[in-house]
Parts: sequence; C-alpha cells; structure tokens
Amino acid sequence: MKIFVFCLIVLFTIGGVEAAYSKELIGKMNVAALDVYRQGWAVGDASIVTSHSPDSFTFTWVPENQVVSKEGFAEFFDKFKAAAEAEGRPKYKMRFDNIIHRTVSKECLE
Repeated sequence: MKIFVFCLIVLFTIGGVEAAYSKELIGKMNVAALDVYRQGWAVGDASIVTSHSPDSFTFTWVPENQVVSKEGFAEFFDKFKAAAEAEGRPKYKMRFDNIIHRTVSKECLE
C-alpha cells in the first residue's frame, strides 16, 4: 500500500482582503478552505477539491512529477480513484488520521 503525503498550501490573496479582514479571520478562512479541500479528497469528489481553488490551482502528482491544472484535475482524480479501486480493492475513500497546520508568513500549510 502506498502512503500519500499531502502538503496543502492555501494562499488568500484576493485583492483587498487583508485590508478588509483581520489576520485572525483570514487565518480561519484559510483553515476552512483546507477543510473543504480535504473533504473532497476524503469522499473522492474533484468538484469539492477545486470548488474554492483559484484558476491558477495546480496539483503535483509527485510519483510521476505530473503537474495537473484545475481544468484537468477531475480527469486525473477519476484515474487516481480507479487505480485505487483496481484489482478488486474496496471503493475509494481517504481517511486523515492526523492533521497538522502551520502558518508560514501568510501561507497556511497542512
């Protein structure tokens, strides 16, 4: 069984947000976006994964150094799930046992 490690970065860089909201609220918004992103991975729904992602969203599949755009993510994710279910394996689901958040500058890392 392969173990996948994800390092998720959420940048909240919409113009004027920093001036309109407190640093604490922006931090909570970033964590909420990570929660939504993680939920999409957990249930296997690409539309959830990309729902709060900017158009510049990319996902890097590290084993093959494949960079996937937001537009190509649904197709990639379908293939990813099919591979996870191949050869009679159970239906795809992902569980996150431990979640660690770190804030570096304005970036929230998971």
